[in-house]
Amino acid sequence: MTVDRLPLPECITGPRMIVLLDRRNDDDGDDDARFAQLVPVLEVMVQEGLTTFALEPADLVLLGQLREIFTERANFGAYDVLSADGAHSALAHGPEFILANGDDAEIVRVGTEAGVATLSAALTPNEVRQGWDLGSSAVQVLPADLLGSSYPEALKKLVPGISFIPRGNLGGWSMGRWFEAGAIACVADSPLLGDALKHGNLSHLRDRCRTYLDVVPKPKADSDKS
Repeated sequence: MTVDRLPLPECITGPRMIVLLDRRNDDDGDDDARFAQLVPVLEVMVQEGLTTFALEPADLVLLGQLREIFTERANFGAYDVLSADGAHSALAHGPEFILANGDDAEIVRVGTEAGVATLSAALTPNEVRQGWDLGSSAVQVLPADLLGSSYPEALKKLVPGISFIPRGNLGGWSMGRWFEAGAIACVADSPLLGDALKHGNLSHLRDRCRTYLDVVPKPKADSDKS
């Protein structure tokens, strides 16, 4: 069966890393405070070469302000989209991609019809195939840390031809295993951010960024020159 699907945007296929800006540990819920919290953390990551980020629905109201500051230096999508209604709400803010939390066909349909690459989420090989058959631009493997370090290579053999992006509590070493297994991109979250969004040490964040970027495969053109 042939399925029409949107290609992944260059903001994902270029840097091959998406950083989830987690709000679960944010207690005050104030948008101004959240904005002030995000900007220095984003600035450090952008300086280090991380340029693609995903915001929770509660943070999408900040998207316009963030784009005014970071302009072409950063790209933003939405994650934790749980329903078709949630997809419609997210799209109103103009994200460059949508990361769903499951295999809801309606989320994929809403995003795709709006021209925004939308990624379903799955875990087992059968679920990954089902998510791909929905027309998802790629399938997130979520939670990517659940089945151990041998799973990336096993999954690659079981779902040939499917573009997958692991997400969920990946450290740098684990992310490297997913890239070796052919992941088109990877998602970084809490292990990368650490306590940075709670006034943590930004120098330590900078060091962690470099550790993660070290495992991202270099473009073939660059490799050929070396």
